This record gives sequence, C-alpha cells and structure tokens, in this order.
Amino acid sequence: MKSLFLLFFCAVILGCHSSDKIETINSKHTFEIVKATDSTSFLHWSDGKKTYRSSKPVSNNYLDHKTKLQWSNDQYMCLKHSNGSDTWTDLILPFNNNEVKLYENTLAYDKVNGIVIYETDSLPYKLVAENITGKKKQYLGEHWKNCSSLFPHYCIDSIYVENKELYVDWVLPNKIDQPNTAEVQKVKLNF
Repeated sequence: MKSLFLLFFCAVILGCHSSDKIETINSKHTFEIVKATDSTSFLHWSDGKKTYRSSKPVSNNYLDHKTKLQWSNDQYMCLKHSNGSDTWTDLILPFNNNEVKLYENTLAYDKVNGIVIYETDSLPYKLVAENITGKKKQYLGEHWKNCSSLFPHYCIDSIYVENKELYVDWVLPNKIDQPNTAEVQKVKLNF
C-alpha cells in the first residue's frame, strides 16, 4: 500500500513539472526595481545566465510593491502591475535585449509565438493583437456587436489564443447584467 501511494505521489509531482507547461515561473528568472529619480526607476532582470538593465527608465506609476512576476518562459518574463479598479499594466522583459514593453489591460497571451492581446480605445475596434518582437499589430472586433461598457473585458467571459487563432466568448450586453447572451468570436491572427 505504501509503494502504491509513493508511485501515485511521484506521478502527480512529475505531471506538475512536465516540460510542456509554459505557465510555470522559472525560479532563476528574477527582477529588481532600481530607483533612478523620484518618478522613475530602472528594471534589472535575469534569466539566470545573463542580467539585463532597461534601456530607459520606467515610470514609478508601473513599478512599486504591487509589481509582481506573473509568468516567464525561455523568451520573456511578464510583470503585472495593478493601476486601479479597471486598469492594469503588464511589462514584458525579453531575454534577448533590454527594451521593456508596456501593455495596458492585457487579456491573453500566446507565449510560444510572442503574441499579446489587449484592450483598445480605438473605435470601432475592441482588442489589439500584437507580435511582441515584430511590433506588428492587428486590430480586432470591428464587426462585433458593441459592449455596453467602455471596457471590453466586461464583455469577455473567456479568451485564449491557440495555434495563432484568438477565441473570445463575447457576452452582451455584458457579463454582469442579466439576461445576457454569448457569441463565440474566432479570429485568425495574421503574424
């Protein structure tokens, strides 16, 4: 009985640490906020082999005790900072250069292909897909029905990217008000 329990325990532990999971945070991936002025700081980050220093100072509006490591993989680490009740900022720190990329109200990532999905206030669009490395953008949702909120995340029940396709459960009039209806929006990302 003891050996059966030990076998089960090992299987669970190995399953949790399988190499195909990219949501894990590598313990060697670290960051440090280094104050530059009263209103700005530099970021230092490491992949465990090399340390990078941000090429430009970053506003302290995005760097404080609320700044947390959200995820990391072999290409990037992502810091999340809460700015207020309906806004947040992600800071992408690449492991091949020292250019910090800031994204407001991010909703999904394709971490393998380096694609970020975030809200936009550029009407009639609802979302933007951006290639992190190539800086190419694709505006999304032009023909979707309008959300009753200024913030599109109030009309998104679920969102994810798989095989360079974005899937959105778009809820109208929004997720809070009842009754509501959901439409599945599927968009091919052209990167």
